Amino acid sequence: MLEIDPSRMYKIYLKKVFEATTLPELRTLAEEIRTNPKLSEGERHHLLTVIGKREKEIAEPWDAFVVDVEAKAEVLPATPALKEAFTNFMLYYMPMRSKSLRYLREDTLRDITKFIEWYSKILGRDVDITDFDASRLSIDIVSRYLMERAMDFFRRTGKRMSPETQRKIWSRLYTFGYYLNKSYRQFVREFLGKKDVPIEKPIEPKSVKTERSLGRLLGLDQLRKIREALNIYVKGIATWKAILYKHYFRLLISTGIRPEHAGCLRFVDLTDVNWVTDALDREFAEIKMFEAVRREKESRGES
Repeated sequence: MLEIDPSRMYKIYLKKVFEATTLPELRTLAEEIRTNPKLSEGERHHLLTVIGKREKEIAEPWDAFVVDVEAKAEVLPATPALKEAFTNFMLYYMPMRSKSLRYLREDTLRDITKFIEWYSKILGRDVDITDFDASRLSIDIVSRYLMERAMDFFRRTGKRMSPETQRKIWSRLYTFGYYLNKSYRQFVREFLGKKDVPIEKPIEPKSVKTERSLGRLLGLDQLRKIREALNIYVKGIATWKAILYKHYFRLLISTGIRPEHAGCLRFVDLTDVNWVTDALDREFAEIKMFEAVRREKESRGES
């Protein structure tokens, strides 16, 4: 028997995929392709991708939805127990309660898989069914997820996500959690109440936490002079003192505080600080100048 050339093997399978007219035929081909050692990884991946598209073309709407759910469950960053619960929820529980198959695919399936993928990144591991218990899944975690969904929506569209949209996302997550609580009570003994997560106004992108400022705006000319001073080295000034001057000038530029107020700062003011994050996830130290100036005035008997 003549051995078939690997490149011909790929073409033969590709032809069979397009000639197949039923789902069982495609699934049989998929199993053969997965186990055929003569195909390269690239050829195998492409053939399976084509089969996935052909399955959707051939399948009835419900069969196509089943294919979608099973495909999502397979790659979901979750433990086998949660994957099984997710599949049962999407294929048996929700169809009897959903207004349409389109709603199931485009809203429920999307929102739950997105949350599990996000939750997995937060945990740094696959999500387990027990991670949906109220002792682990807190209000803060859900609120953070809704906030990040709103930020992502803003980045993509330039629009604010409405409270109604956020409520719908939370409602779908709540329905899934409620199902886990009722059907898998040994793993999820308690789930968050539907009204526990506060949604009052559109969540906007995170901004830097601010406090009343004692600083002032610096003009371009002033900034230029300070930048020149950063690199100045006057003969006779000790090296350590020149370094202090540089740090002092940098403090003026980065905070905008008045030079006379900078002298009110103490070591504790620069170490015992709050760290805040801006919309780009950059960290900044929050220096409380008002407290430093108030302390200095009180030490001099001023009000």
